[in-house]
Amino acid sequence: MMERLGITMAEAHLFGWHAIARWAQHLPQDSALWRARHPEHAAWSNDLGRAVILADLYDAVLHVIGIIAAAHGARPRDPKPYPRPGAKGETEHFGSGGIPVRDFDEWYNAED
Repeated sequence: MMERLGITMAEAHLFGWHAIARWAQHLPQDSALWRARHPEHAAWSNDLGRAVILADLYDAVLHVIGIIAAAHGARPRDPKPYPRPGAKGETEHFGSGGIPVRDFDEWYNAED
């Protein structure tokens, strides 16, 4: 309440409790109260949820384009799925592996 209206609960009587109740009923989807009242929709109402839906839509459109191309005689490659945050798949690795424990102290204390 303090973030959106700029008042504390002690000052809520200045607006009237009916007005505060109406305000709470029409909170936007990014508010914690809305997410608590609608837990089944909360996962899809944030930016990440919408990004996942758009990535699925993008993949579906590419799949349809491939089907249409195949119907007209082309031999399209399978489309690469749109990257999703946190999804397991191709990850970038640096180096070839960890240093053995027995060699760590020597490596750590070495002066360049």
